[in-house]
Amino acid sequence: MPNQFVITIVNPKGGTGKSTTCFHFSLSLSKKGKTLVTDMDMQGDISDAFFPDTPIEEFDKANTFTVIRGETTLKDSIKTAQGVDVLVASLEMENFGFHSFTNQALIPKLGFILRKTDYDFIVIDTPGSGAPETVSSIMASDYVLIPVKASKWSTRTIKKVLKKVNEAQTFLN
Repeated sequence: MPNQFVITIVNPKGGTGKSTTCFHFSLSLSKKGKTLVTDMDMQGDISDAFFPDTPIEEFDKANTFTVIRGETTLKDSIKTAQGVDVLVASLEMENFGFHSFTNQALIPKLGFILRKTDYDFIVIDTPGSGAPETVSSIMASDYVLIPVKASKWSTRTIKKVLKKVNEAQTFLN
């Protein structure tokens, strides 16, 4: 889709406000166009933000990981809340690293899936680590948003994120 924007919220440091940023950013974007949030974090904080009364275990049958593995379709896996479509997480995401190690085609697959949609905005929430889920998310993105706190330790991670972005671009080319 030519006017589609895929934005990944990333910072390998935990507690920097990635999920909170993703939540409010996606709600704002939903007022401008059709918006999808993709939860790539096994903790499922963004899924919990949109569905606070639903335990993450209830998403085990259809979620981001099952879509990437081809077990479910994107359409069948999306839940909607507050005018935003959400591709929810699952505790199974912890296996993404292993599966992507044994099948490297899984790493860029998220981008291929998302690009086939008719969403105006796709916002991806990532785990607080440099895990393969983060690399997959960066590869799927047009833009990377790095939330940081004004502290020496938090801003240090910017270089790490930029290195991951460069590695992802190299992998794609």
